[in-house]
Amino acid sequence: MQNLIAHLSNQLIVQLLILGCFVLLVPATLQSKLLMKLFQSLMP
Repeated sequence: MQNLIAHLSNQLIVQLLILGCFVLLVPATLQSKLLMKLFQSLMP
């Protein structure tokens, strides 16, 4: 029983880490795309 709880908590931690990476990466990619559009609009 103790092993099952440890296994589930480990999986939860891994999922939270993956989710955290997505939360950090997605806004960064969106920002870079917006910056590229901004640069393209500024360039003649």
